[in-house]
Amino acid sequence: LVKNVAINTMLRERKILATEDVEIVDISLDIEEIVSENEAYNHIVRKIASLPSAYRDVLTLNIVNGLSTKEIAIILNIKHSTVKSRLIRGKKIIKSILEEDGIQ
Repeated sequence: LVKNVAINTMLRERKILATEDVEIVDISLDIEEIVSENEAYNHIVRKIASLPSAYRDVLTLNIVNGLSTKEIAIILNIKHSTVKSRLIRGKKIIKSILEEDGIQ
């Protein structure tokens, strides 16, 4: 399915002229590893949600949404240094919570 979608997309974009030009690559995914990583991510997100709002907001915007500290400072209307401090403290809190849960 993935191979066919890729071939169709490339043909539509006229990047290749024939399917013979496409090298077939075997992509094998370890489903258990993906599920495990997804469960760990969801566990961390739940723990972040349980934090006080000062840390929760900063960690959610940074870790979940991928925003920079400067972007977070603008959104939350707080100083950049405050965002960095809350991010560091929040990560320490999450780390200690995860260690208590037996996750490293």
